[in-house]
Amino acid sequence: KKKIVEHINLAAMGKVIDFRPDLILVMALAPISPWFVEKASSLGVVTAHWYVENYRYYPSNPLLPAWQIVAPYYDYFFTIQRGGFHKKLSEMKARRVHYLPTACNPAVSKRRGCSGDTGKKYSSDICFVGFAYPNRTRLFQQMNGWDIKLWGPGWDQIPALTSMAMGDGNWVDSHEESRIINGAKIGLNVHSTLDAGSLIIRGDFLNPRVFTLPACGAFQLVDEQEGLEEVFEIGRQVAVYRDLESLKSQIDRYLQDDSERRRIAENGFQRAMDEHTYGHRMKTLLETVGLW
Repeated sequence: KKKIVEHINLAAMGKVIDFRPDLILVMALAPISPWFVEKASSLGVVTAHWYVENYRYYPSNPLLPAWQIVAPYYDYFFTIQRGGFHKKLSEMKARRVHYLPTACNPAVSKRRGCSGDTGKKYSSDICFVGFAYPNRTRLFQQMNGWDIKLWGPGWDQIPALTSMAMGDGNWVDSHEESRIINGAKIGLNVHSTLDAGSLIIRGDFLNPRVFTLPACGAFQLVDEQEGLEEVFEIGRQVAVYRDLESLKSQIDRYLQDDSERRRIAENGFQRAMDEHTYGHRMKTLLETVGLW
């Protein structure tokens, strides 16, 4: 396996030497070695890394370089977290560190019509697409009385949730995810947490669902996270909950108020299209590295 990683880096370097790009952008956990970054820099190429993962998680595969190893080698290091992560990166002598949240791809995450058998398959009061992390499974076990559909790996393995589990526990691709979201009255967003004892916690990063849900034209109900108010106006473009009781009350409120739910969904959609596509993020990144 180590030789495979070496071959990947050698093949990539061959492309760099042949193509001579202005910028190399590496995504989190890509099998790119520090020597590759150093060599690219020596050729005059600007190197950047976008760490789109929670920095508190470490890759279990030693062949995937952790941020602690690679960060100091890049000209620019972009993150979806600030605060403690930026402090650690500064201590490690990372050169230029910038905050850059994820976004949506309007070519995939978009409004779609659902009718016939397809409409029935995806229709629900509440949908959630994602892994069955422990905090999420405990949360949904306390949510009875609504038409809830859970999609993604792991849900079919939880006996108390088999009636909600859809798709035979398979991974859901982005195209199907958008159909699922379009079929729901409420697109629920539940961030995962490392705190085994918590159901809901105010974290320090925004997962991609924060942007893909409104991009599909959905009404998003999300657990309040640090930085959320910077990207969407709470109460006007997105609805939030802070604990189990507020989650339940918000669900009841918005299922009963179709016009308000649709108004918030439309406002969120417009904000996502105006400011939160990957096109917008790439423009910000290129401006930051001096290539726009």
